[in-house]
Amino acid sequence: MSGEHSEIIDLIDKITEAKSDVATTKFWSDNVLREKLISNAERLVSLVRTPEEIVLHQSTLPVQNFTIRTAIDLALFNLVPSSGSGIHIDDLSKAVKVDEHLLTRLLRVCTSISLFCSPSPSHYAQTPLSAIFLSSPHRDHFAQIYDFTGRAVYMLPSWLRTTHYRYPIEYSAAPFQYALGTPLGFWEYLDEDPARAKLFNSGY
Repeated sequence: MSGEHSEIIDLIDKITEAKSDVATTKFWSDNVLREKLISNAERLVSLVRTPEEIVLHQSTLPVQNFTIRTAIDLALFNLVPSSGSGIHIDDLSKAVKVDEHLLTRLLRVCTSISLFCSPSPSHYAQTPLSAIFLSSPHRDHFAQIYDFTGRAVYMLPSWLRTTHYRYPIEYSAAPFQYALGTPLGFWEYLDEDPARAKLFNSGY
């Protein structure tokens, strides 16, 4: 048996042993126990997935983030019910005034990452993951990371190519300015628009 296979079996055993920890009331307040289980679970996934699956998963992350950001813009988290049979796509489409076919495609991505669930065909409801976005600070945190830092990070490969991979040392000529098309630094950019500052300050 290869070392990798042995590690997989060992991790399965460790995760199985953690059942007793999960059953205790202190599990969710004990970060050491939770982080140990998360570490073992993530390591197990990384070993079981093929390299091709890992590359595919990584390549879909921008699409997932775009979908969450769009769901925030459309206020879907406040419209999709947290219980019952969910809301029909027709009613949701009318509520947000978005083409039904486009909304359906967005929601398919949402359900694929458990952001919403579909209890029956064409119906959508909340999940424990989507429920976190019912909190305004969580929505604003995600939105400001996506809108500000995220755009700079996404354009970083292009910026590095244009500067021949020069180390960024100039505050006013960095990836942030390149990505957002502004001569302003990050803090000045926020101060320029009260809505930006409010979004940043609202995020946790």
